[in-house]
Amino acid sequence: MEVTNFNSDINQDDIEIKVSHENDAEIRHFTELRVDIMVKNEEAGHINAVLIDRSDIPYGYFLSEMDDYSADTQWLSVVLFEPKAGRTRLKSLIEHDDSTRPFMYIKTMEVHPEFRHDGHEGSSSYSNVGTFALRKLMHHPFLSDVATAIYVADGCEAMSRAEREDCDQDSTSLYPTDEEKAQLEARRSRVQQLCRKDANQFLRNGFFQDKAYATSSDVQSNILVASDYHWTKPIMSQSAAEQITFHGPSPESKGPAEDSIDAKLLKVVKEHASETMTNTNSIWNVVRNLITQGASVTQSRAFHTAVAVNDLNMVTFLLGFDPKAIDACDDSGNTPLMVAATIAAGLNAETNQMIEFLLAKGASKDKCDSSGMTAYGKYLHQWMEFQLMTSTMMGGPPPSSSSRPSRPAEIRLIRILVPDSGPTDADMPGFEEANSGFVVYESDDDNDDSNDDGDY
Repeated sequence: MEVTNFNSDINQDDIEIKVSHENDAEIRHFTELRVDIMVKNEEAGHINAVLIDRSDIPYGYFLSEMDDYSADTQWLSVVLFEPKAGRTRLKSLIEHDDSTRPFMYIKTMEVHPEFRHDGHEGSSSYSNVGTFALRKLMHHPFLSDVATAIYVADGCEAMSRAEREDCDQDSTSLYPTDEEKAQLEARRSRVQQLCRKDANQFLRNGFFQDKAYATSSDVQSNILVASDYHWTKPIMSQSAAEQITFHGPSPESKGPAEDSIDAKLLKVVKEHASETMTNTNSIWNVVRNLITQGASVTQSRAFHTAVAVNDLNMVTFLLGFDPKAIDACDDSGNTPLMVAATIAAGLNAETNQMIEFLLAKGASKDKCDSSGMTAYGKYLHQWMEFQLMTSTMMGGPPPSSSSRPSRPAEIRLIRILVPDSGPTDADMPGFEEANSGFVVYESDDDNDDSNDDGDY
């Protein structure tokens, strides 16, 4: 086994882990794990994890049980598992996962600074201590029945205490200055660099980023997964792990430059929506003057923002200056109609007027975003997400993949959003999963307790 480490005198025999576990009678499906990492009898760090026994959760209630446990497990259950029996949604794991066996969520893994600092600024290498401790944990007898494991790489784990405190003080200003933006961007870059450093110890143990999520702009990409098939392979060298491509989160859109004329227009639109303008009678003059001075209704994002906050008066006013804004696209290819459709899915359709207004002004129902989805598809997908959230909050079973809006107002909204050329493939629920590395489980398996691998 090749080892690349600043601390070459530390090997696997020098590392010991002490595993303790605790069960709560009220949440018997979950077993808390505390793992103390020792190096030559000196405390070097710890791992916190939880084992989830899927076989002990009543069929149809996996999502609600995960939601009851914590926000983190609720989120993971939505993005990585189907909601009824906890079967994996990842094609990369389908051959090795088994919903009758537990899976482990590693919540935190911390190696103390004196055991992980490599002494090379900008280097992505990482202490062998974390790698070897994780290796021993994954082969511990208490985990012998675990089928899969999950970890979300954390850049903050490799930070100094001062850096962590700095991150906790991130500016939450709605309109940060250029200096604050630069600081935030530098901090995010640093977190992502350290995130890779944190991930290396997992990559060396067979964990990997699933491509379906690693390349998705909608899901946190730092998720690492593995099965017992992967972590029983020989440990990977540090140099080999560093050659693995690690996908970080997609960069956030920066918006108009601070103090630019576009930024000023966007600020006015936001303040009008939140009713923080002290003299609302003058707002139209302010908007008119900014546009006359060169502010762009579309590039400032003022129009999309006015639609998103359901400010019909502002939308009407802005459209008068730039009629082409009706079909303008943002950085993700979303038109104002797509924004309105997404918002409408979580509102009372009977009181939503924005969609009807945009259509009356000529908004195209056939335009697609970067994923090939129209406003019709945006509404359907967001409606499904809203139903899933509602059923989780109420403690009931999640909706099936064939569920569709049924209230008269919702049906009417669906009908007026249908593209003139017909829905695209991406519009239909299940298409994204079927074509991007996700397993699609048929809706007719509602009463099937078998461990079906699903349809692809």
